[in-house]
Amino acid sequence: MGSSFALLQRSDKLPGKPRDWVAKASTIMREAPREHEIVLGAQELQPAHQDPVDRFLAATANVLGLTLVTGDQRLLGWGTVATVNC
Repeated sequence: MGSSFALLQRSDKLPGKPRDWVAKASTIMREAPREHEIVLGAQELQPAHQDPVDRFLAATANVLGLTLVTGDQRLLGWGTVATVNC
């Protein structure tokens, strides 16, 4: 969770103490492969959306060939990100 955790921590999106959050979250999550590519992809996305967490989610979908399910209008149809409105 190295680089992706750093992105989240900088955005102040993690609740509580970072070490506690990682310990709890890692029991139910798996690390995405190709993390380095995802972080670079997040930095290279069009500047239409400035939220670093949303950029990370969109880049993850792009790099891993996934569809992002979201109700966030700013993410729907953003560049080459495959999205579905929920």
